[in-house]
Amino acid sequence: MAGGLEWSRSVQPLLTTSHSVLDKKDIPEIVKTIVKSETDILEHEDQYEPFYSSFVALATHYLSHSLTAVPKTSWNNLYEACKILMKYLLDRLQNYNEGCAITQKMQMFLLKSLCTGTTSMSKTDISTFTAILKFAKVPSIVRQESDAVSETTAVQVKETSNCSRLDIGTDIFDQLTSAFNDLSLAKSQKNDTGEDEHVDAEIKDEFKEETKMMFGKRNLHSLQQLDGGKTLVDVCSRLTFLGRYKERYRDAISGGSFILPNTLSEALTMRNSFLPLLNEISIVWRAFSLPILEPLTQKRMENIVTVMMSCLYASLSVAVTNTVIAMTSTAPVKPATGKEEENENYGCSIIQKSLEIFGIVTSAVKSSSRAGGNVAQNVNLMAAWLLLKGLQNIISLTPAVILERKDSKQKADAKSKDSRPNSAKSSFQGFGAVSVALATKALHLVEELMNDLQLEGLYQDMGVSSSGSGLDFPIMQSETAWRRVQKLLSNIPLVDLLLSLVTTSFKKACLLRRLKLGSETSETSSSSASDSITFYEDDFSSSEDSSEDEE
Repeated sequence: MAGGLEWSRSVQPLLTTSHSVLDKKDIPEIVKTIVKSETDILEHEDQYEPFYSSFVALATHYLSHSLTAVPKTSWNNLYEACKILMKYLLDRLQNYNEGCAITQKMQMFLLKSLCTGTTSMSKTDISTFTAILKFAKVPSIVRQESDAVSETTAVQVKETSNCSRLDIGTDIFDQLTSAFNDLSLAKSQKNDTGEDEHVDAEIKDEFKEETKMMFGKRNLHSLQQLDGGKTLVDVCSRLTFLGRYKERYRDAISGGSFILPNTLSEALTMRNSFLPLLNEISIVWRAFSLPILEPLTQKRMENIVTVMMSCLYASLSVAVTNTVIAMTSTAPVKPATGKEEENENYGCSIIQKSLEIFGIVTSAVKSSSRAGGNVAQNVNLMAAWLLLKGLQNIISLTPAVILERKDSKQKADAKSKDSRPNSAKSSFQGFGAVSVALATKALHLVEELMNDLQLEGLYQDMGVSSSGSGLDFPIMQSETAWRRVQKLLSNIPLVDLLLSLVTTSFKKACLLRRLKLGSETSETSSSSASDSITFYEDDFSSSEDSSEDEE
């Protein structure tokens, strides 16, 4: 236990900093308190969890935000304190604690702040953690003082910190070794006395960036020592909302059903879960953006790829949801309300972050000595199959399926036996920007697979094309470029799907162009809207006939 420590010297600056950097004289007290109180921070009673969790959040934020104010003699203690903070955050990510004031998303945010030396915690979050820390139940080791005494103590701390005594066990060693650990910092500080203001500003910026870089590298090293990479990948594999799409992806790739929110009721339910889904995908995005994916062993690679593909599956669900809701609206272009605009932004962020996660993983795979280009192309194949399968579903949507008419299920089952996509005349109405983003990525992946086939040349043993609805094979398996293309073509009617995408995109572009030209005059705009409403009503009323004609 660390009873008797002057915690008030560490807590008080966090309560009075007011969103700015810490005072240079307060930093040594805070980092020493964290180091000496490691046991209390990591192991304490649940009733004190709000106090310690809010303290960890604020300490992580302010220490990452005040790097240029850290004294040279305190850097060793700072790294040790950051390692303790990471231990706490990793433990809370793995083991949920009801009293913890830090959400999973914020825990991942704080970890990334320590590993990059940058933090952008909002003022709202800072105020929230400050209020929790101020009114939380205080452990017995913290000396509770009145406001008047606290102000007096704060002044005394500033006066006595200038002549603090050396602790033989820590301070002397830190002072003797600081010159060897921070040579680059000392060099930058010497250059910081230039007479030219412009040069002086450049030196300060360079010093700041070097400090952040050094801080991030040391903390990344500490994270690796704590086996943080495995912990973060495991946490991403156990996320609640993303876990639904993980199971759906596994079912689809093994040849089972490809579940997407094709009906209006399912789409409305899905739209209400955009925000929690975005929060969990943001956790994956922050975790995978850190260099923690290596070593890419087979088991770890499978976990990472499964998480990544789950994010893509969630993106497809978002795209289908937006398509279904757009197809059921009475006008092609409808002004979004506040709530609808929020959900639209959430959906766009989900797709954007999912595509970024895919890019991060594929880049890591390509540069890995354990994986390499062969595995990267396998990942491209699986992602291309998943995206094209989802786009095929979007193109095949009809009003009868969306509105859950009695005979729609039988017709949908009949059409599922035929892999050719449906070209219903209303499918382009809901084809939006998110679908275009996913289609663009899918075409890029197909292009990479075809380019790889072109480099490989004609494979002598062409083999027999095996048809099937799944694509389940070991991710580390060695495959030829032809085998990959063959697997894709046997599961996806690529030519028909591409032609349908071109037709759908062209129709939607023509509709948007007509609406834009019609809005230039009120008369034309009124006529255009009237025609569009009539077109939509006719389309929904004649969906049964159109479906029969297509069959």
